[in-house]
Amino acid sequence: MLYGMKIANLAYVTKTRVRFFGLDRWADVWFPEKRRMKPGSEISKHHKSLLATIFYDRSEYLHGKHGVDVEVQGPHEARDGQLLIRLDLNRKEVLTLRLRNGGTQPVTLTHLFPFCRTPQFAFCNGDRELPCPLGPGECYELHVHCKTSFVGYFPATVLWELLGPGEPGSEGAGTFYIARFLAVVAHSTLAAQLKPTTPFKRTQITRNPVVTNRIEEGERPDR
Repeated sequence: MLYGMKIANLAYVTKTRVRFFGLDRWADVWFPEKRRMKPGSEISKHHKSLLATIFYDRSEYLHGKHGVDVEVQGPHEARDGQLLIRLDLNRKEVLTLRLRNGGTQPVTLTHLFPFCRTPQFAFCNGDRELPCPLGPGECYELHVHCKTSFVGYFPATVLWELLGPGEPGSEGAGTFYIARFLAVVAHSTLAAQLKPTTPFKRTQITRNPVVTNRIEEGERPDR
């Protein structure tokens, strides 16, 4: 493995030392500096703990609130509350997550947190600064760029924090959250060729089968 990384200029290898080089998978993609978001940066302890708990009750965060919901534009497949983006290796896809206020009262988008531990995602927000008021019919866009050169499954989470309509203390006012769960799934050509063609069927093996023998007494032969 180290030899391959050395040949590919991904690592510096000597007899006593190994140094791995960081990859910038988005070096060929230009983002305005103010629009590119760093996943997981500037997240408070409260929001980190919130991200850790939303996986146990996804349905609470997948549904819209106060008429606010997320529209998804781009190649994806919705499955079990997750947006799957299927990629060929080294091919880029762009997904647009559009937070739209479909209610009758204005709301305020206070924070937007993309969170992932892998470099397969790059997040680019809109030109509007946060906090951002959203009147009825207005929207806020987040562009998700997906690309990978590795086979595997790579998850990510996007969390929107909003302030509900109404004056503080009134009914409907207060902070609420909406989340979307993403995952990049990449397969190689070889994996596609080797995939099963029929569903797996478990073979039933009977251990220590019962064998019935019958012994009949006979006469000893003459010598």
